[in-house]
This record gives sequence, C-alpha cells and structure tokens, in this order.
Amino acid sequence: MEKFLKRVHGKYGIIKNEIFGYDSVTSNGKEGNQIEEHPGFMLMVESMNNGFENFLWWMYSGDIKSYKSGLLWKYRTDIDPEDMPRKFLEQKLRASINKIELLTKEVAVLNASVQTLQQENSRLEDENKQLDHRVKRQYELIYRLDPDNSRAPKKMAV
Repeated sequence: MEKFLKRVHGKYGIIKNEIFGYDSVTSNGKEGNQIEEHPGFMLMVESMNNGFENFLWWMYSGDIKSYKSGLLWKYRTDIDPEDMPRKFLEQKLRASINKIELLTKEVAVLNASVQTLQQENSRLEDENKQLDHRVKRQYELIYRLDPDNSRAPKKMAV
C-alpha cells in the first residue's frame, strides 16, 4: 500500500491524509476535492488555532509550531510573517488581494443600494408632506363648512 501511495503521489499528486474520527481523506486538489473543504480538516484548523494541546497527538514530529511543511501551516494564525516561507506569504497575499477585490465590488453594490434607498426615502418624505398638507386642507375645509364641528371627525390626525 505504501508503494502504491508513493506512486500515485508522484504521478497524480494524490496525498493520503488520516483524520482522527473521520474516514480517510484522499485528494489531489482536482475537481473540487480540496482537503481543506473536508469537515475533519476544518475541525483540525479550528482546534489548532484555539489551542495546541488538543492537537499534539496528530503530529508525528513533535511540536506543531515547528512543522512547517504540513497542510496546516497556512491556516495558523499565531505565526509572525517574518517566520513564514515566501510561498505561503505569496498565497496569503493573493488571497488577501482577491478578498479585497471582492469586498470592493460588494461595497460599490452596497453604496449604489444606499443611494437608491436614500432617493426612495426622499421621494416618500416628499409624498408624505404632500399628503399631510392635503389632510390639513381637508380639515380646514370641514371646519369652514361646519363651524360647530358636528360633522368633523372625533380625532384630528394633524
């Protein structure tokens, strides 16, 4: 089995990873089968960033903080960028740039929505003022036609 896994790793880039409590996860990163999307992997990342003591059993070579070549390295939140490999810094930079571009587009859409809603609000405020003015004129007319207020509404909505 070991020889087979080495061959498929060399030929197709497939890596076999054991995740405690889950079935084996095997992925070569093609066809949307990213190991990072597996619930067990996400749980490991969360555990790693919330406290290393729950995670020491997974590491074969001692301390997780010195295990730079593992899949989890890029998900660590406690690393000084000075200690990160260039490859991971470049990946983080690309991911940040993509996120900024996405958020910039989202901000533009939200700003357009805000502007539309402000215009609608202004229009409705103008319409409300006009209707309020019409109601006041109706009340004035009623009081002019009926000075003793016998036909006037009981409550005046002014």
